[in-house]
Amino acid sequence: MSSSILWKIFVVLADHFVTISKYVHQSLPGNIPESKKPLVLNPFDTRKHYGRDMSRKWINKFYNIPSNSILIGYIGRLVDWKNVDFLIKGFSKYVSKSNTSLHLLIVGTGEVEYVNTLKKITDKLGVKKMITFTGFNSEPDRVIAAFDLMIAPSSTEPFGRTLVEAMIQNTPVLASRGGAHSEIIDNGVTGRMYDHNNINDFIDQFDLYINDRAKCKIVKTAHNVATLRYSSCQHARHIVDIYQQLITV
Repeated sequence: MSSSILWKIFVVLADHFVTISKYVHQSLPGNIPESKKPLVLNPFDTRKHYGRDMSRKWINKFYNIPSNSILIGYIGRLVDWKNVDFLIKGFSKYVSKSNTSLHLLIVGTGEVEYVNTLKKITDKLGVKKMITFTGFNSEPDRVIAAFDLMIAPSSTEPFGRTLVEAMIQNTPVLASRGGAHSEIIDNGVTGRMYDHNNINDFIDQFDLYINDRAKCKIVKTAHNVATLRYSSCQHARHIVDIYQQLITV
């Protein structure tokens, strides 16, 4: 939780808190009773699905992506703590040792200075032609559906919404161990994880996805889990229960 003065005032004034992950939950002040800070998972529209083939054709045309390449994706804000620079370096190291045609799509916006820094890294590493910075896209679920693999490199993610969105769209995920990622991903069952900032572990886990024909089992399991755990109906029931408890106090 933020250490700002505004948040400190909220702690005094609020009657109830709702946290979205254990990672966030543990950051709340200890003087707040557990009964006043339940954990309620974020809601998602689990019914909205995009076909992979059609989504990929749309992406290829929209961003001029080679149709024969395996499409790796990142989607989110472009800020330092998201560790997009590590993703670029790991991707670069992998393609230098592989004959597989790969392309990395980085979707999102950030401060111009930081985005330019990331682009300079791609130039320095010689992977500029294999990486596309798209800027903002208004159809994130459709973009995610086109990915062959989505990567989430942040180590301090409060929740990790794009992971669940990928699971719903039947897109495999690779995430850094850190923040709330481990609460969403069951390693080897619903996705794969690598040790934060460990580029060798990243390469190993990345390679498992690229060459593992059994990954469809992980994707199917992930989709089923996401549909059960993160439906908007289930979220609404939890929130209504909280309101009812507050009204009767």
